[in-house]
Amino acid sequence: LLRNKTKLELSVLGATSEVPWGPTGAAMAGKFCGIAEASYDAEKFRQAWGVILQRFECEPPQWRRVYKALLLTEHLLKNSGQHVVQTILDASGVIEGLKQFKYLDEMNKDHGINVSNRAKELSLLLADPDRIR
Repeated sequence: LLRNKTKLELSVLGATSEVPWGPTGAAMAGKFCGIAEASYDAEKFRQAWGVILQRFECEPPQWRRVYKALLLTEHLLKNSGQHVVQTILDASGVIEGLKQFKYLDEMNKDHGINVSNRAKELSLLLADPDRIR
């Protein structure tokens, strides 16, 4: 299935992978920045956004994908064009729904709280457009 993906879609998949925190700091920022830069092109943004929306629908055991998709969404809000901001605002209901995300692993550790808290922070940002830029 990865064969039919564009380079940008593969980049989004990599940035929102299940790998336990893979690239951090500068490496992750660089990956996010490349996606944000590409998203100034409306068609490329549609490609990236499609993958992000799929990540938002991942099952709870794949919570890292959802969490990283929220991080990437926040980065895009702050570092892309107005068409990106409007598209994300239009999807605020999906992000609101993630505030209820729940997942306890087999050791009873609550990973859902990470997604829930990130969704709450992103929802607050979306509710106050002055904070976006």
